[in-house]
Amino acid sequence: MSPSDTGLNDTPRPDVPRTAEEAASIERSPLRDMEIPDSLPERMSRMLTEVKAIPDVADDYRAAIVDWAHRGADSPFPLPAVEVVARASCSSKPDS
Repeated sequence: MSPSDTGLNDTPRPDVPRTAEEAASIERSPLRDMEIPDSLPERMSRMLTEVKAIPDVADDYRAAIVDWAHRGADSPFPLPAVEVVARASCSSKPDS
């Protein structure tokens, strides 16, 4: 088997991102800016209104991911493993 059969050659492929900026695809949803039609049932209208009120942090989140991809452990954004476990273990349900 040759390297080209395995995809392990050095030839750039246009379908594979080469940098963190190319790979990060966190974008603001255009649905956030849509008008909520008056014809929707009240429950759905209320839900969409609440969803639109969620802060949009897409640009900040993308910048943090790109920084982490470039700087690795030197980036201020990734959490220490202990903190990740602690946050994941928090639950108010005893069965969780």
